[in-house]
Amino acid sequence: MQIVDKQLLEIREKFRDFYNQNLIDDYKELEKTRKKQLLIFITLAIVGMFVYGLLNSFFSRDGIYTDGEEDALFFVFGLFVIILLGIYKSFLKVTKQAVMDKILSFFGDMKYGRSDIHYSCINNSELFPNFDFEEIDDCFKGSYDGVNINVSEHKLIRGTGKRAKTIFNGIFILFDFNKKFKGKTVVYSNNIINNTFSCVKGKKVDVNLEDVVFSKEWKVKATDQIEARYVLTPMLMEQMLKIKKLFKGSGIEFSFFDNKLFIAIPTYKNLFETTSLFSSTLGYHRVQNVIYQFYSIFSIIDLLELKNGGRNEKN
Repeated sequence: MQIVDKQLLEIREKFRDFYNQNLIDDYKELEKTRKKQLLIFITLAIVGMFVYGLLNSFFSRDGIYTDGEEDALFFVFGLFVIILLGIYKSFLKVTKQAVMDKILSFFGDMKYGRSDIHYSCINNSELFPNFDFEEIDDCFKGSYDGVNINVSEHKLIRGTGKRAKTIFNGIFILFDFNKKFKGKTVVYSNNIINNTFSCVKGKKVDVNLEDVVFSKEWKVKATDQIEARYVLTPMLMEQMLKIKKLFKGSGIEFSFFDNKLFIAIPTYKNLFETTSLFSSTLGYHRVQNVIYQFYSIFSIIDLLELKNGGRNEKN
């Protein structure tokens, strides 16, 4: 029997009212913009196919092309692809500028397009081996129920050119933690292939915990064994397992440093997209999906009870 999340149902109901009062007019205007952009997109796609076909028939001699002719065809094809991608991404950007701050205001005092999660923060988490580039898509920061939060949709890349390899694609979440601590405790997933802990810096000790279920999912390294147990209480470990289940992510990892909790959640979905150039902006299902994505993120604060300083429990 499927368990119904009553809190999610309540939020969806409340947000639908919020949407009708504060967002419906924005999406109506976006629909007008979408239709114009889609017409330009289709027109340029047709022109691109015509130009490519014309050049192809002009160059073709029994399917044999000179290097210069191949380069010309490749250039024309690539040029139109770049232009069409630009139109598509431009519309998504216009959408987010129009509605994302309003959507986030439903949950708390937050601003879209801002985040404190950058190279130094990621590097300090010690969750990833050295990487050369970071690509940031959507991000936001602010306060949810009095807890400071940063969220960033990130891609980490090692190497360049043909040797470039994506080592992470997903979201990073950074919270103020409800306990003070001096050292660092890093919780690595046991489900990530070839996790050699090559990103560990300085002296770290293995932390062996009594929770068998938790230990099957994660390996823990810390600067101080006692402090790690102070941070990773039995109740917290239970909640971390619930977070893993919530996101259905076998590779979710955690890092506790600078009195903060950093969470890395791998996903290959493009999150926080309430519209598409190829479907009506008035279709509510995309907005509803994004509300669920935000709900899942903010649920972590509720699960860990960070807003109230956590429960009083014995370590």
